[in-house]
Amino acid sequence: MNRAHRVAGGLAMLILIVAVCALLALSPAYRARRFLIQLNPILISHSPQEVADLIMSHGGKKEIIVEGDTVYRVDFRNSALKAIGLAPPTTLTVSAYAHHREVRYFSFSYLVDGKQRLDLVILDFFGANGQPAFDYVDASRIGIPEQRALIKFTHDAPLQFRQRALSVQTGCLSKIRGCTRLEELLPEVEQLRRRD
Repeated sequence: MNRAHRVAGGLAMLILIVAVCALLALSPAYRARRFLIQLNPILISHSPQEVADLIMSHGGKKEIIVEGDTVYRVDFRNSALKAIGLAPPTTLTVSAYAHHREVRYFSFSYLVDGKQRLDLVILDFFGANGQPAFDYVDASRIGIPEQRALIKFTHDAPLQFRQRALSVQTGCLSKIRGCTRLEELLPEVEQLRRRD
């Protein structure tokens, strides 16, 4: 009976340790996903104050580049997988660039072990003359070695394209080996490429 109790206690402790490690590993991905869900309607309304407030409420920082130009940045880090020896630390950085109280573009950078691996930039030209309502540029096609995508749209872009362009996945933060392809960060990139 004593041995059975020890085995049961050891098994319960092992399950508890695995559960805690899983929660630590998944937590940044969950927080990042929640942030993106809250960000989506704000992107459509173009409220720079709401964007700034949301980023700051998630532990973000504000940096003034020059007068009138401000960057709001928040990092979602997952060093738990590194701590238990399964993967290098990963980070998803979301940045909003504002110019004279208008949010001009967002960037989503996925880093592994401090090195940029995937990069996604979403530009909003606010109906600039001569710009197509929606456009996609695969930077790897123009000689930039990292996996990068540039997505740009104006106020005239259909809502469905905006939503597809903003469907960034946060699972790269909890994948054991991380992500290596842009399609893992933005699954819709293949459909967006077809419009290229």
